[in-house]
Amino acid sequence: MYVSKTDRNELLGLLKQTGSREPDVLHATKQGYLKSLTGIYKDAPIACYLFAALCVLSIFGAPLAFGCVWGARWFKNRFKSNEQAAEAVVQEFLAAPARDAVG
Repeated sequence: MYVSKTDRNELLGLLKQTGSREPDVLHATKQGYLKSLTGIYKDAPIACYLFAALCVLSIFGAPLAFGCVWGARWFKNRFKSNEQAAEAVVQEFLAAPARDAVG
């Protein structure tokens, strides 16, 4: 189970490929890129929390539950950091002069 980090250059390339500087188009491109990073793991934090809840029912499963909660928090933090990094790239793209951003 691996969720990639946001690659600044890859996202900038995708934004340049759109050929548009409209925020709606750039937002859709950013969301598509983020969806490709998370893939099937988007629901992983929920699954980890549910599994941890089941493990806590048994005293022997409690250590495993702590690991599951840690994993769920890792997934959530990775998703959040990817979202923030992608938003920073989009803002940087919009702040750049048009000839540099689309060229």
